Amino acid sequence: MGDVKLMARAVEGIDLKDLRSLADEGKKKVGSGIVAIVGVTGDGKAGIVVGVTSDLVARFNAVDLVRKGAESWRQGRRRPARHGSGRRSGRRQGRCGAGRGEAALGA
Repeated sequence: MGDVKLMARAVEGIDLKDLRSLADEGKKKVGSGIVAIVGVTGDGKAGIVVGVTSDLVARFNAVDLVRKGAESWRQGRRRPARHGSGRRSGRRQGRCGAGRGEAALGA
């Protein structure tokens, strides 16, 4: 994407807690860039982890990227809400990862 490498993967049948280690492995492989891993468990729960390599954390915020990705996903799955409906999903929240440049979202 422009001058930034992006590694994006979707995996199925994985524990959501294992997504962060997959993102860490991806950051090592990409060297410099952004890694996004979307996982779906066997029972249909989904989660996303975004990792930003240390050289890019000044330019990109992993939490913001997770929120934007989740919002895009939600818009693709639902019909647009009417103005003033006040309907929002309170179940999904961005959580900072263990290290700087990581964020996760679980269903």
